[in-house]
Amino acid sequence: MLGSKAEAMKFHANGTDATHTNLAGAEKLAGIVAQAIKDQKVALAQYLRE
Repeated sequence: MLGSKAEAMKFHANGTDATHTNLAGAEKLAGIVAQAIKDQKVALAQYLRE
């Protein structure tokens, strides 16, 4: 999904912290979660922005 380890590290804080994300990583993860909620037709989906 994110490609190589080097590509994935672009989404981590300071480019080295594999636990915490930077803003780009947070937005990427939020998008993945939001899409999963929509795909699974969870009732919460009606409250998500497009």
